Amino acid sequence: MEIDLASKTLFAEFYEAARSRAAIDAQLADAKTYVRKTVKGKVYWYEQRYEGGQARQTYFGPSNDKNDKVIELQRQAMRADKATLKKLQGIEARQAAMLRKSGLPVLDRRMALLLGRFSEVGLIHRRGVLVGTLAYSAYSGMLGYVFERTTLMTQDIDIARDDRIEIVSEIVDLKTLFAERGMDCREVPPLSKKSLPSSYITSDGIRIDFLVPLRGKRREVVHMPHVAGAGATALRFLDFLIEDPVDAVLVAPTGGVMVTVPRPERFAIHKLIVAAYRSVTETGKREKDLDQASQLISILAEERGRELKAALRTAVKAGRKWERAVRASLDLLPEAVRGFMK
Repeated sequence: MEIDLASKTLFAEFYEAARSRAAIDAQLADAKTYVRKTVKGKVYWYEQRYEGGQARQTYFGPSNDKNDKVIELQRQAMRADKATLKKLQGIEARQAAMLRKSGLPVLDRRMALLLGRFSEVGLIHRRGVLVGTLAYSAYSGMLGYVFERTTLMTQDIDIARDDRIEIVSEIVDLKTLFAERGMDCREVPPLSKKSLPSSYITSDGIRIDFLVPLRGKRREVVHMPHVAGAGATALRFLDFLIEDPVDAVLVAPTGGVMVTVPRPERFAIHKLIVAAYRSVTETGKREKDLDQASQLISILAEERGRELKAALRTAVKAGRKWERAVRASLDLLPEAVRGFMK
């Protein structure tokens, strides 16, 4: 069901507010503060940053008119940023409350807390890609449609990253992140003793899975880039899914959570591929794959027909196995949906 124009406009404003707030958040998190120290009767300034929870100080210079003025200007800019941040947070909270009435999916409090922190450290925004049903739910506001509730239900956070791409970022410690949100988590034991844990589950049932693309032969030990002690499950077809991702926002009870997600047209085609490879014991997952693909294709055919056809051509050109998988899944979709892909 398509949402009304007023809700679409509100969501667009909500996205801009969330994006601006996230940018200021990141800027403040990386901002330097200044510490004054007196050594042998003379006053000196030191820059201070927090890295991995530890304060790091470096010498800036003596306290004099020039340095004092530079530091004061930077402090004024930081105070202005904090004031803007507070204003944007208020706007987001009011917009989120209004968007609940439009029927768009809204994260529950526990999921919002965890995803918000994952976004702040880059696991699911900019440096990593959120995939799975949570990514699918982000398309609801992006495209302006309300999806069937059964296709939105999940307790899984699926995080993908291309391990061939070097990205400069701090190492993330999962246990620390969970503790910051008052949550406990445990590792899901890997199948092989040599493997690193690639899945974690919280005490209230939220599961986190780390994924990387599988290219060539399977590797027994796969590291999740920039996550301390974590492995990743290598999956075929994931490179197609996460190529050239886009930014999106999830609606939370008190604001937005900025995420990076696959392009919706690639998500739809990817669902067709993976559905064809589901085993007989995964009937429920296959049906969900096909339902999500069907709803997206129906919308994208009207809104982004050219992009949808381009994603289909890319998948089909990747090889006969890809083409057979796509065609097999399309045959299971309603005739009206199949017609969009001709």
